[in-house]
Amino acid sequence: MLFSVQYQGFYVGDHLDMHVLPNDCVPVSAKQMAEIHKLVIAGFVITAINGDALVTKKRNEK
Repeated sequence: MLFSVQYQGFYVGDHLDMHVLPNDCVPVSAKQMAEIHKLVIAGFVITAINGDALVTKKRNEK
């Protein structure tokens, strides 16, 4: 599974699909995917993914 920070969305694909996916797609594990779902539902925006770390901010934060 891939995640785009720019579009805040998940994409299914592999390295062969990268030319049609957003440029910032990064692979995420099932554990990260579940955590991202929880954070987005709670009103957070994912601003970066680095390994197992997710950086977030509240939707209305500047």
